[in-house]
Amino acid sequence: MAAHEFRFSFGNSSVGPIGGCVSIYAETPEDGLDQLKELLTRYAFENGVRLETPEGLEDLVVYINPAALRMEDIECYDLSEADDGKAETGVLH
Repeated sequence: MAAHEFRFSFGNSSVGPIGGCVSIYAETPEDGLDQLKELLTRYAFENGVRLETPEGLEDLVVYINPAALRMEDIECYDLSEADDGKAETGVLH
């Protein structure tokens, strides 16, 4: 089975102050969620990631709680490498 792109969303800047997303390649949505949680934990994203900012903005840090990510956070997926050769993209929820 080919790996597929799964995009996880967290927050929504259209309705709140911050939004973000991250994509991961995996065979299934469940594998993608497991891999994403493992990587975010391994690289200590829950301790904060300091972003480079332009002059005048100082100390912008983003915190991500890997344990809080769920299957419902998958915004979209790309199954363009599907076994049957047909491209498929969409939303899981």
